[in-house]
Amino acid sequence: MALLALLAVLALAGCDQGRSETLEDLAEMEPGDGPVGEERIAELERQIENYREIVEEKVQATGQLAVYYKMLGRAYMTRRMYGPALDALEEAIRIETVNPIVFYRAAVAAGQLGSSVGSESEARRHFETAERYYERAIELDPEYVDALYGLAVLYTFELDRPEGALDLLERATTAEPGRARPFMLKGRVLLELGRPEAAAEAYGNAAETAESEEIRDAALENRRRILGE
Repeated sequence: MALLALLAVLALAGCDQGRSETLEDLAEMEPGDGPVGEERIAELERQIENYREIVEEKVQATGQLAVYYKMLGRAYMTRRMYGPALDALEEAIRIETVNPIVFYRAAVAAGQLGSSVGSESEARRHFETAERYYERAIELDPEYVDALYGLAVLYTFELDRPEGALDLLERATTAEPGRARPFMLKGRVLLELGRPEAAAEAYGNAAETAESEEIRDAALENRRRILGE
């Protein structure tokens, strides 16, 4: 009971502080150079009380709207409807501007959309959008392995930037060394860059951390082929 009473007091204190800060903000926006009169302050306080509940409802509704757009984007992605998925996720980004997961999913949608269109210029535009969203996700969470790996895939297979992919994969495998797929791609990139010994080592790491026999067998076969050559 004492804890509940303390929480209630803190909640009331927070409301009082929020009311005071809101009043100060509104007073600062009043026209004129002189101080705001007591009568106007009283009027502002009444307005704050009148609109506080409406503002809170608006904020909550906007948060629910973001949830809706994220769910909609996910549903479109499962059906391989990448254009509508990207549109929905970009609406979510407008609301949740610092959520790395939303940027990551938008990047995946843009990348898939680029791979599915016929026009080379249009594909390039979607790949650049994917790159921008991956970069933003990584900026928000520098150890976001899915985003690091996703951007490395984009660099390797679509944008012909193996050096950039290698840097991302180094970061991904350092942040989370227990995942095989980044090591598999790292082996491919190293081989493309003319570093077969390092590639063989990466495939060995992939085999050790493989989540399935299929990945393990593929990693070992690649390693044997490199060492044999």
